[in-house]
Amino acid sequence: MKRFVVGETAISNASREIKDKEAALALENGIEFTELEVAYDGLSVVVNKSNDWIDCITTEELNLIWDQGST
Repeated sequence: MKRFVVGETAISNASREIKDKEAALALENGIEFTELEVAYDGLSVVVNKSNDWIDCITTEELNLIWDQGST
């Protein structure tokens, strides 16, 4: 997205909507754009059978693990 909003690329793909700050920068650089949703991302969480520290994990627990600043 960084290269797109300054005009270095003609097309860009992302797994999220363009951020307000990015959209403003693109417009400042004379770049008109249209967002098209063409697919959804999916995520699978897989645990090895030999793993001995987890039997089950909730979505909320995964959110805590992956949340910014969780380390």
